[in-house]
Amino acid sequence: MRIGELSRQTGISSATIRFYEKEGLLEPTMRHGNGYREYDTDALKHLMAIRCAKELGFSLEEIRQAFGLKEEALDKERIFDVLDKRAEDINSLIERLHQQQSQIKELKQALKATWDAGQCLQADEFKSLTNPT
Repeated sequence: MRIGELSRQTGISSATIRFYEKEGLLEPTMRHGNGYREYDTDALKHLMAIRCAKELGFSLEEIRQAFGLKEEALDKERIFDVLDKRAEDINSLIERLHQQQSQIKELKQALKATWDAGQCLQADEFKSLTNPT
C-alpha cells in the first residue's frame, strides 16, 4: 500500500509518517523508481504500535528505545523496562498534580479569608502559599 492508504488506515497524516521515517521509527517496505513508498501489513502494525505508544504519552525517543525499527527485533525486557519507567513517571506526575491541587485549595482559602476581612494578601504570604518548603 502507498503512504496515502497507510495514512487512511491508521489516521496518521502522510507528513507524520514521513517524519517517523526520517526519525528512524518506520521504514517503507520498498520504494518504486518514481519515489513512491510502498508499505506492507508489518509496516501498518508497526505504525499502529507507534500510535498507541504516543497516545500513552511516550516520547519518540522512548518509542525508539522500546520498539526499535524492526518488529521482529523486539526485546520484551526492554519493552517492559520502558513501560515500567513510564508508569513511574505517571505516578510522579500524579503526585505533583495532587500537591498543586492542595496548594491551589490553600491559596483559595487564604485569599477568601483575607478578602473577607477586607485586606489584601501580602507578597510574602502569597509566596509562602505558592512555594511551600
